[in-house]
Amino acid sequence: MLSPTDLELADLALVLLGVRLPFRRLGGTLADPDEGAGGAEHQVGLALPDPQATAAVRAGQVLLADRQGIPVAALDDVRGEPGGIRGRVRALAAAIRTEHPASGPAVPAVPAVPAVQAVLAGRPFLADEPAPDVALVLVPTGGATPDGMPSRTLREAVRAGLPTGSATRLAEVPFAFRDPASDRALADAVGRAFGAARTEVLGAGDARWREVLGRLDRADPLPTTLVAADVATHLERWRPPPSRRGLVVMFTGLSGSGKSTLAAALADHVRDRTERTTSVLDGDEVRRLLSADLGFDKAARETNVRRIGFVASLVAEHGGVAVCAPIAPYAATRQEVRQRVEQVGDFLLVHVATPLEVCEERDVKGLYARARAGLVPQFTGISDPYEEPDDADVVVDTSRLTEQQALDVVLAHLRAGGWLS
Repeated sequence: MLSPTDLELADLALVLLGVRLPFRRLGGTLADPDEGAGGAEHQVGLALPDPQATAAVRAGQVLLADRQGIPVAALDDVRGEPGGIRGRVRALAAAIRTEHPASGPAVPAVPAVPAVQAVLAGRPFLADEPAPDVALVLVPTGGATPDGMPSRTLREAVRAGLPTGSATRLAEVPFAFRDPASDRALADAVGRAFGAARTEVLGAGDARWREVLGRLDRADPLPTTLVAADVATHLERWRPPPSRRGLVVMFTGLSGSGKSTLAAALADHVRDRTERTTSVLDGDEVRRLLSADLGFDKAARETNVRRIGFVASLVAEHGGVAVCAPIAPYAATRQEVRQRVEQVGDFLLVHVATPLEVCEERDVKGLYARARAGLVPQFTGISDPYEEPDDADVVVDTSRLTEQQALDVVLAHLRAGGWLS
């Protein structure tokens, strides 16, 4: 039984509700627009590793489950295709619920609204919105907006922004934002399912919306000429200024680069000089307490970093500061952690770019010597790659900087961003 990601669950929910998705993305659960017109007839594809794909084809059926392990759909008549499998999607009884914890509420029964305009809300309404001809507002569930606003906050802020007595109707739809072109195409497909003649995306690129976010970051008041007072209340609760916002600082680098020392020094500085709650997730300590069941192959190391990111995101969600110091050698896993954290707070990646030869000279644990002797397989930097970040927010090299100098570089960035005074 497979458990798709939140993004895939949102896609799957739309397919089951009969929405024909207008594009295809290998790696998710997406309908092929050339096959089928209704949910029961949709062909969908799933990216799977070869062993899982082979087993699925042999079985002929795959169950798709939500995060609680409850089956919500089945892929029947499974056949293989490059990079995964394809099958005919069928809703299971467990998927037909008004409230679904993973994919959001199912689309309510809203009468068709032909020849009117619908809006997919990627943000709340600003002053003087919506336009008078907007009869239906589609509020996405199943994930955050491009600015990281949770579905619940968006729903309440959109409702608060409607004029008193407005006849505009709200309908919640499972939707995962991707990029402007895909969002527009999918919004049109969802709007047509409701009978709307056209659907626009209330997107995050509007200059006035960027002004709203800037004011929130600076703790400046939001004037009613920009957003209604009730909307401002929801926004201020969702996005406090950086000095009160949850933050994850992840140090990444080779073993012996100095990342653990810097992480501890940063945590001590924040604890000693601010009132912010601070937690440290050091790589070695996490290995003993949280990931003792894992080995050191690629999959295990990715899982270890995901666990660190999950715990750190919980700290950030409640306004705390989490300082992490794993090696985190793979770019895709670091990006996955960044995306998770940015749904609830801010994320800062610090690359401790100390050269390999310096790390080997230090070799306080004797790990490099053992790896060179072939006694430690898949050792990062020797027999396994370290993918240097191209998205690091801060880069320091402890072979050129003292510990205090490197810490000062990180602190300067935190002060410039408003996270520390």
